[in-house]
Amino acid sequence: MLLFFKFGEVFTLPIVVLVSLMAQPRLMYALAKDGLVPSFFGKIDRNGNLMNGTVISGLLMVFIASFVPFNKLDDMISAGILICFSLTNASLVLMRLSSPTNKPYFLEKQIGLFGIFSFLLAYIIAHCAASAFGKGLAIVLCLFMTLTCLSIKYTCPESMNFGGQYSSFGPAGHREPAFFRAPFVPILPCTGTCFGPLEFSDAVRLLSRCDAFRGQPSF
Repeated sequence: MLLFFKFGEVFTLPIVVLVSLMAQPRLMYALAKDGLVPSFFGKIDRNGNLMNGTVISGLLMVFIASFVPFNKLDDMISAGILICFSLTNASLVLMRLSSPTNKPYFLEKQIGLFGIFSFLLAYIIAHCAASAFGKGLAIVLCLFMTLTCLSIKYTCPESMNFGGQYSSFGPAGHREPAFFRAPFVPILPCTGTCFGPLEFSDAVRLLSRCDAFRGQPSF
């Protein structure tokens, strides 16, 4: 199983680095236009290339690849990808549902609470699953996560505007049929938000077991 993980890392790591390197200058350009990063990253040379963002992003990635150990680097990439998946699922709920009129920001608070429960559950499964206390705490967290998801489903109505209550891509109260639809909201996105940290914690626990088994002396 350890060999299987290493085989996947050899193929996925270059792809992730290549995709990140290609998209990073354009991302920094968009952030610079919004004023979130210095305008230096938004400058375009006479050929239409984002030279500043490309050079700085490339140098930063070369520095990280040169000085960060590979076994730490692939764990960071895997964790980052799973966190992005969890954030994407949470964003889907925020774009499709809205908070009740008498409870402002109720949906945002529930999504944040669900994310905290997910990471706590992943930590407990990775480090405390063998003890009775850890198992009991995991069951309690699963119950809280289920109640939070049901609270979102039966309390938060569907948003009339694409992008949620506080962000609209069209006139207020206008529902555009051309925008994408997502099934089983919020059950399916919440499930994905939960399984992202769980997959990472399970992989870390499996690799640690393999390393411990490999380091045991033979009799």
